[in-house]
Amino acid sequence: MIKQMVATAGLVLSLTASQGLAAIIVDLNGPEQSYTVQEIIDAGGIQVGDKLFDNWRVTGIDTNDPDGALHAGAIKVTGVLINGEYGIRVDGGWTATSGNTAGTTLGYRVSVTDPAMNIVGATLKITSGGALGDGSAGVTANLYDSDPNNSNPTPFSTSTVGAFVGSDPAWTIATGSFDNKSELWVVAGVVVNSPANGQGTLTEYYHTFAQAVIPEPASIALIFAGGMLMFGRRRH
Repeated sequence: MIKQMVATAGLVLSLTASQGLAAIIVDLNGPEQSYTVQEIIDAGGIQVGDKLFDNWRVTGIDTNDPDGALHAGAIKVTGVLINGEYGIRVDGGWTATSGNTAGTTLGYRVSVTDPAMNIVGATLKITSGGALGDGSAGVTANLYDSDPNNSNPTPFSTSTVGAFVGSDPAWTIATGSFDNKSELWVVAGVVVNSPANGQGTLTEYYHTFAQAVIPEPASIALIFAGGMLMFGRRRH
């Protein structure tokens, strides 16, 4: 259900990020500082290490209080560095009880600012949330090669973490690796739900990205030459 809602919402989001502005640059060595999504949109993005997060979009839903759905001014983003991966922590405070659903869909582009690096993996993690009774809570992140707002692409990677009801397991972290990419597009959806008698809550989630150095042409040539030499030796 969570995946379905995210995939649908990701195609109807409208572009709200400002273009041509100077992005917020996070100082990972200084005091931790958070920014609302609206502040990031107004600035044109947020840079964490060698990762730029821009082209933000946001939509929210709260069946219990439609006017109280979390929006760009209520959700906060903090730049993080975890296990060598630059990324963001997203703080919202989503709660649903007694037959209600609440959630937010965030869209953004992640790109490298260092031309010598590529993105090769991602980690999605929740550290604060849970479910009681028939409640559920989770985050799904779909990764795309192109802007899902301009076309109908298929995600090349999908990760889901959350606390689910019944016999379903609780996932708190999901990791994935993929081919080298200089940029990718994310549609991340938070959904907390309580069909009848229960509660779903989620306070925050982390989305970080692994990077790797792009081999220089000379290095690739040396690797190829070494492989050919070993092949030649095996034939003799």
